[in-house]
Amino acid sequence: MRLYGSKVRIDNCEVKGIQGAVSIEGCQDAVISSGKYYTVNTPGNTDAFYALYITNDAIVTIKGGEFSAANDRSGGLPIEGTSAVVSGDNDVDLPTGNVILQGGKFSGKAYNHVTQVVYEPASGYKWQALTDSDNLKWEVVAEE
Repeated sequence: MRLYGSKVRIDNCEVKGIQGAVSIEGCQDAVISSGKYYTVNTPGNTDAFYALYITNDAIVTIKGGEFSAANDRSGGLPIEGTSAVVSGDNDVDLPTGNVILQGGKFSGKAYNHVTQVVYEPASGYKWQALTDSDNLKWEVVAEE
């Protein structure tokens, strides 16, 4: 699912993809509150990419939902899992996107593949390791 526009709201969806599940491009006001977004490899291949890709100056706030990817495409970044939420230039030199983490569960920490930076949660939130899930490794929770 490739989304453009001035305002995007995603709630309670399930999106399964191979190349990717959701790509948000250019939108300055995108919010994902719930749902399940994931990628899988085709049988016998390692061809899956990102559950959420953010590019072309898009800003996406994640407040909830589950994001999982089949593969680690981080090039060795310390994402401690797989490439679920990634920001970048769409391999065509677009401006990179940005993610604001205020919730959600992830198969690996979010990162920017151009700047090689792992994103930290928004102020007042933190990464918390999950131990009760096979594919979800991290959750963003409010600090106490």
